[in-house]
Amino acid sequence: MTGRASGREVLVGGVIVAALAGLLGLLGLAGGGPGFLSAQRTVDVIFRDGEGLRVGSPVRIAGLDAGRVVDIDLTEVEGTLRARVKVALPTSLASKLKQDVKITVQASLAGQSRVN
Repeated sequence: MTGRASGREVLVGGVIVAALAGLLGLLGLAGGGPGFLSAQRTVDVIFRDGEGLRVGSPVRIAGLDAGRVVDIDLTEVEGTLRARVKVALPTSLASKLKQDVKITVQASLAGQSRVN
């Protein structure tokens, strides 16, 4: 072997890279939720109590999975500590949310909570 790739090796490598990229794209589209290919925006939501929420918890809008919790922190609001939950939503949905929208934390039968 001379250390240089032949034209055939380059072609095979290119086909493999293209196939992997296509497979990753299909997995992102078939994931059912917001995929890594869709434009997303994060929205901060303040809750009195974020009990049961975890990073990765689902966010549902109109009964459908729409996003995920990406960060949970504490913040002070009018002298009281509150849970600040950052959720990632597709930009098309996030732009339609009103400032005063009602958002709740809901526990499932399996014991996991979600933002609804």
